[in-house]
Amino acid sequence: MSESSQLLNIPFGKQFREEYFPLDKNITPVNHGSFGLPSKPVLEAYDKVFKEDISYPDRFFNKYMAVEIENALKDISTVVNADHENLAFVPNASLGVNTVLRSYPFRKGDKILIASTIYNGTGKTVKFLENRLGIEIITVNLDYPLSDDEVLSRFSDAITSNLDKDGGNTIKMCVYDTISSMPGFKIPFERITELCKKNGILTMIDAAHSVGIIPVDLKKLQPDFFVSNLHKWFYVPRGCALLYVDPKHHKNIHTTPIAHSYLDDEFEFDTEELEKRRFIDRFIFTGAMNYASYVSVSAAVKFVNETCGGLQNIWDHCNQLARDSSRLICEKYDTKPFENEDKSLTTMLFNILIPLDEKDEEIVSNNSTSVKFYTDLKKFVSDYLLDNYNTYTQLGIHNKELYVRFSAQIYTDIDDFDKAFQYTLEGISKYFETDTYKSYL
Repeated sequence: MSESSQLLNIPFGKQFREEYFPLDKNITPVNHGSFGLPSKPVLEAYDKVFKEDISYPDRFFNKYMAVEIENALKDISTVVNADHENLAFVPNASLGVNTVLRSYPFRKGDKILIASTIYNGTGKTVKFLENRLGIEIITVNLDYPLSDDEVLSRFSDAITSNLDKDGGNTIKMCVYDTISSMPGFKIPFERITELCKKNGILTMIDAAHSVGIIPVDLKKLQPDFFVSNLHKWFYVPRGCALLYVDPKHHKNIHTTPIAHSYLDDEFEFDTEELEKRRFIDRFIFTGAMNYASYVSVSAAVKFVNETCGGLQNIWDHCNQLARDSSRLICEKYDTKPFENEDKSLTTMLFNILIPLDEKDEEIVSNNSTSVKFYTDLKKFVSDYLLDNYNTYTQLGIHNKELYVRFSAQIYTDIDDFDKAFQYTLEGISKYFETDTYKSYL
């Protein structure tokens, strides 16, 4: 039991899971990072709000909804250190990214800098802008494991190689992660933000994995745009994400969908106070939908602070659990963590290489860029694990390496990851016996 867990009445791990999370008792949950999970107290708050809504919709929408959402924004603003007028709730990080990228007044020929590890949905959004508006995509190749210095150097090189003849920057915006999805690696986003500011580049941080898994201080970071899921690592029901927009961009960013609250970019309010509320008032209500997940953010803040002993307590426990689980698995199954020498990539998300013999290593390497190869492998193993062991693991291929991504949580134990890795190896072994796999020989 970790020191942080000992501070609680009920220790983190399986016992905490049974008390505070609605999970099936027969599963091995090691993939929190994909969909997140609300706690029971937050679900109770959610259910209460939803019942308030459906018991008298006219009263809820006309009297309580806006007030309760703004109170929730005030509560979460203390977690991310931001003025709540610069925050809005959106259903998920992808919608938040789309809100920014499809609102901002790009012009044909504007350049957007991204990494090769960009989340697929975000990458497709940038591709949409290329096709629709004629923006130019500049890609930084990140082939891990890389040190933070190497990552920063590659971003810097990309900026330098796109200077104009007078040495001026030509890149309009940089879109980058806090923690990449696959592999689940922490990016030196603070340093990338500083680099972009120094070069006059707008910063759009796709921080889908951030609030709840790493410290976030928006007043210190000062990005132009930042969006984080709250349903992934902050125990809020899906779908709920937090969008931050710097005040200087409030006029340019509009709701998705465009709703009755829309204002032209050029519209000016009569008072400074109304202008300060321009962004928050546009996003409070965008149409008839279930707003209970947004309101339940207040209950999540209370759960984290009071039941879990605060975010630092969660991080201390889960980061140690990730390190301990990785060490045990690597020793037991003769493999290695997918990590750099500085060990800066691992958070509550941790990645482990799949041990392969020489023949299978060559096959994976030769087919590492084949979508079909990866899809066939992932589908077989996923179905095998779900059907036989009530578990699911995120398999990936990066830089010719086959790996698995795990998520340490306050409701998981080290043996969860041990079993899940064993089952994953078994599933991969079974797949290697199939005619589909043998067709790649």
